[in-house]
Amino acid sequence: MSESSSSSVTRAWAGLHLVLIVAILILCFLAHSWLARFALLLLYLVLVLPYGFFVVMPIMVKIFRKPASTHSKR
Repeated sequence: MSESSSSSVTRAWAGLHLVLIVAILILCFLAHSWLARFALLLLYLVLVLPYGFFVVMPIMVKIFRKPASTHSKR
């Protein structure tokens, strides 16, 4: 059974953000200041998440879109 392109895009987008969340959490545990932890989480929520949703996801939709058929319909 072939997989739909929307599920591929959703899975790829969620996977990329899961990696970013894990990286931010590791950096938060390494930061000694609560202000640095707060700044990292705030930067993720304010910059990375909207960028991924409004810029990266439309690009991924175009990448995963099936090419148009070259055969003409009669």
